Amino acid sequence: GKGTYSAILAKDLDLPLITIGDLVRREIQSKTPVGLQMKTHSSKGTLVPDDLIFNLIQKKLDKVEKENSGYILDGFPRNVAQAEKLQEISPPTKVVNLEMREIDLVTKLLGRRICTKKGCGNSYNVAHAFDPNIGVDMPPLLPKSGDHHLCDCGAKLGKRDDDVEDVIRNRLEVYKQETFPLVEHFKTLNLLHIFEIKKGLADFPKLLQIVAEE
Repeated sequence: GKGTYSAILAKDLDLPLITIGDLVRREIQSKTPVGLQMKTHSSKGTLVPDDLIFNLIQKKLDKVEKENSGYILDGFPRNVAQAEKLQEISPPTKVVNLEMREIDLVTKLLGRRICTKKGCGNSYNVAHAFDPNIGVDMPPLLPKSGDHHLCDCGAKLGKRDDDVEDVIRNRLEVYKQETFPLVEHFKTLNLLHIFEIKKGLADFPKLLQIVAEE
């Protein structure tokens, strides 16, 4: 998924990675007042309100920009209003839209597994999206042992609460209504690059080339 791509990009380009999903989950796990509000939305597959998200992201950006010349932002903005606010405080220099067939996306999200050990952060995928007619071949991303149930650290694997089909389908509808308009928004700013995913991590070198190009 995009999180995996982002993490590898950040490492290869020596840039800090800001993942809005991680920031939100951290707030939820900490059971802060803001986190409790966020949990109500994330468990239903709806977008967390802009003001809650933007306060989180602005604090993180303020810190990162003092220490680095750039960064990779994963999962933000998710609508045009957020994009306009981002443009005011930290204008992006490049935007990459990852494209994938809906059937493959649902398959891979249902196959996502995460380590249940606090602080580990490892994630895997037990699903294989495959359609030779159009060149789709995204194999599972399993622990080194090949065990579908245990993380490399030895802890049990589990699923995110929102990785169930009805919530995934709802997230996709929200994406079409609220996030997809960003494609046109960033296209008009001449910042948009389209990257089609067909082979999972095997596609990564092409993505790295897009991001690294001046």
